[in-house]
Amino acid sequence: MLPQVVHSTENAGLLPRDWFDIPAGTPVSAAMGDLQCSVKSTLEDMETDAVINLSTSAQIAFVKQEGFQPEYSQPSDLRSSTEFFPYIEGRYIAVAASLTGGNALAAFVRMIQLWCVELGCNVPQSKIWSAALAAGMKEGETPTLDINPTIFGERHCPDQKGTVSNINQGNIGLGQVTRSVCRGIIANLASMMTPEMLKEGGIKRIVGSGACLIRNQVLQREIQELYKIPVTFVEEGNACIGAAIAVADRYYPCEMPNRRVLRASSCLEKL
Repeated sequence: MLPQVVHSTENAGLLPRDWFDIPAGTPVSAAMGDLQCSVKSTLEDMETDAVINLSTSAQIAFVKQEGFQPEYSQPSDLRSSTEFFPYIEGRYIAVAASLTGGNALAAFVRMIQLWCVELGCNVPQSKIWSAALAAGMKEGETPTLDINPTIFGERHCPDQKGTVSNINQGNIGLGQVTRSVCRGIIANLASMMTPEMLKEGGIKRIVGSGACLIRNQVLQREIQELYKIPVTFVEEGNACIGAAIAVADRYYPCEMPNRRVLRASSCLEKL
């Protein structure tokens, strides 16, 4: 009574009857996870690329080398900040998923707005965002103010709180604090998946995506400074496109590994 278990992207069966314009007999692929599909839609070269997505929260992931098998942990073991999930072709992806991302910046902007209201002047958040990010970009020196903006905790450490240290009268300007918050977001992610881990995994480039990251040049600069490898920024990865690409790669492999968008569109047209 139960269906046969198959790997992701393999055929789970055939469409039994016509479904709108899709004819009966069309192969139906086994499902993939949302995370795996999002990664698939963003990666150009899964051997040398890592993906950072930064929207409300933040994630960094890369595909582990062929043959890698994760070690099983016991319930009593301390939870690691890096987890491993099955990927296509029998591979695994290493993922560090942080609860600290654009939500921390939004809390910072909201705090400034509430201070302004209490002082008797109502400033829209859009103006605070533009002024804060513009001021942050003008800060050329590495900030001396240390902000760890983990005000929402982390999955591997739910009780973790945010901290601010090394405050002095010369590093509390709007630009300095804004850049310190942005640097703290990326530094927290880099503590969960370190630059050394990427280097050991053969990663030579980071592909950055996500609404918060694409709009924030301060965050972009901090990724480049903290990870110290080339970074490319693209539009946010789309899980449904990743699922289509994964199936298209199986039926219509294309010899354009460095042309992700063109490869996706040309393969999807064949489907």
